[in-house]
Amino acid sequence: MQRRFFMLLILSSLLLAANFSRADICPVGDDFWLSPRSGLSVLDNKDIRPCVLPLLSDPKQILIISYPSNDEAAIYAAELRQWLLALALPSSRVLLKNIPANTSIQLETQTNP
Repeated sequence: MQRRFFMLLILSSLLLAANFSRADICPVGDDFWLSPRSGLSVLDNKDIRPCVLPLLSDPKQILIISYPSNDEAAIYAAELRQWLLALALPSSRVLLKNIPANTSIQLETQTNP
C-alpha cells in the first residue's frame, strides 16, 4: 500500500513539475524492450510519459496500448500494461488492442465518453 502511494506521489509530482505537451499517440521505441524494466523505468521513459500523464490529470482519459499481430508484441504489450497497473493506474482505463496494421507498440490517449 505504501509503495502504491509512493508511486502515485511520484506520478503526481511529475505531472505538476513537467512541462509537457499533450500527446495523443506515443510509439514505444525498440530500445525500451532491450533493457530491464521496472515501474520507475516505465514512468521515466520519454516515449511513454507523455501518454501516461494525461491519464492522471483527467479521469475521462483512457490509455490504449495497441500492438501488431505477433506473439512477441502481444507479450510485450501485456507486460507494459502490468507495469502501468503496478504504478496504480486504474485497470479499467488501461486497455490492450490488437491492430494488425501497427508495426510497433503504441500508446494512445482517448477521452472516454
